[in-house]
Amino acid sequence: MIPETGSATEDTTGAAYSYLSHVSRLLRGAVENNTEQLRLATQTCAAAIADGGLVHLFGVGHSALPVLELFPRYGSYLGFNPVADPRLLWSGVSTPGGVPGMRFLEHADGYAEVLLRSVPLARGDVLVVFSHGLRSTIVRQAIAHARRRGCCVVAISSSQAMQQGIQQATRQPLPPGAEAAPDGPDIVLDTGVPASDTLVDITGAVSGIGAGSTVLATALGLALVCAVGEELIARGHDLVQSVRTGGGLGESDWAFYEGFEERLRQSWARV
Repeated sequence: MIPETGSATEDTTGAAYSYLSHVSRLLRGAVENNTEQLRLATQTCAAAIADGGLVHLFGVGHSALPVLELFPRYGSYLGFNPVADPRLLWSGVSTPGGVPGMRFLEHADGYAEVLLRSVPLARGDVLVVFSHGLRSTIVRQAIAHARRRGCCVVAISSSQAMQQGIQQATRQPLPPGAEAAPDGPDIVLDTGVPASDTLVDITGAVSGIGAGSTVLATALGLALVCAVGEELIARGHDLVQSVRTGGGLGESDWAFYEGFEERLRQSWARV
């Protein structure tokens, strides 16, 4: 039943209002605190695309959702390559294809190398990594792999979560034969989300509720798409866009997908 006007849902002190207020505050902070980093990321991504390269988008679990939102959906353009492994998502909770299996692979040593061998990471390309704290094995090894291939790495992450991860890592000795974590990303766009990845505290709840990392990471990712598009046009580069044309698949849709495939072939030739 839809609540009547004047009910408790209009209470601006409630949890729903608190969550949206926190998201609004974090979005304002993302604008104010990432000005220079966003400029650097924009220039780096635009240079890669203008030179015929790709900006690869990578995320695991809920951090794969921004990848799917940035490309190839409407409002985007050629130059991005989503790297979304179905085995690193989930189609259930505890069923096959569920969260436990995904989390196992997320921390499996060497899986990043296997996955990224099927991605045309060429020198001069960019890898944009979505991750709340850059803590998982696959994220850290993906960054190292991209560096070895001569790519610039941009992370859209939480500086608080990253710092917490660093502190935890320094307190835990490495197991025999393990290697130290590789260097971090070249550029970090800070979501500002708390390390706990919760935005609302409710009396009686064991911990905070209402995650914020995916909302902020997606917003920063889309802001980057807009900024790179603006920069490419300023450089005289035509955007081949994904445009909503109505129901079904039209000729422009197929032309867009074929253009993407051609871009991939060109990228493989550069590897």
